[in-house]
Amino acid sequence: MDTQQIENITLVQPGPFGDLFVCAPIAKYLSEKFSCKIYWPAREKFIPTLKYFTDYVQPVVIPDTNDHSDWLRSDVMYIYKHIKELIPNAKVLVDLADRGNYIQQSSKENFEQYKYRASRVPFEEKNRLSFRRNTDKEKELEDIVLTHKEFALVHNIDSYSSRAALPNIELPIIQIREIPGFNIPDWYSVITKAKQIYCVESSIHQFIDGLIGSGSITQDRYLLRRPIVKEGIRLTMSPYWKLDYIGKDSIVQG
Repeated sequence: MDTQQIENITLVQPGPFGDLFVCAPIAKYLSEKFSCKIYWPAREKFIPTLKYFTDYVQPVVIPDTNDHSDWLRSDVMYIYKHIKELIPNAKVLVDLADRGNYIQQSSKENFEQYKYRASRVPFEEKNRLSFRRNTDKEKELEDIVLTHKEFALVHNIDSYSSRAALPNIELPIIQIREIPGFNIPDWYSVITKAKQIYCVESSIHQFIDGLIGSGSITQDRYLLRRPIVKEGIRLTMSPYWKLDYIGKDSIVQG
């Protein structure tokens, strides 16, 4: 990509939530490298989360589509077909959804590595998530959930509503849960106050993973095995998480 010719980039990754946090550092890096605007098409339900990245991203709403049984592939197909309507001055598409024609994931890499290779962004950027904080929301959430000064923060329910087993945790537990009116980034202040973190691989885990580079997160953070994932396998790289409960010798699935 020629830095003298790029006016804007369209990031093709219309969800799900975890991938938004994986790819936001890519958007920021490309925005700064090429001094250009980053357009990010997604369904309406993802726009409130993308708005936390508006310092370097312009969210673009697309309709819910059903052109394919795989909703993500369907949305990617829609973006390619309607790009000139969605973004009349679109110049460069960077397809990270592995549902289009940009570059294919190899059998030797997982989805995170693929996205950073495909975008030519250093993988260490993944842990340097930048977002626009809403400190009022963070304070409101603290008032709702904080009951102890020292606590373990837990998120052990995956996107299939399966609950991962918890180890013996001696600290009082605060569960990350969906609370109407709040978004995942609004948990930032609570996350930074946690003495320990236990988390399944999820959108919450990807958000926290993005914060590790800030140095504000406890080092006592543990990955938990999702019931749907076979023992000995994990889905993410997660080099800065303790693997005691997911398997220290677990293999990252491509």
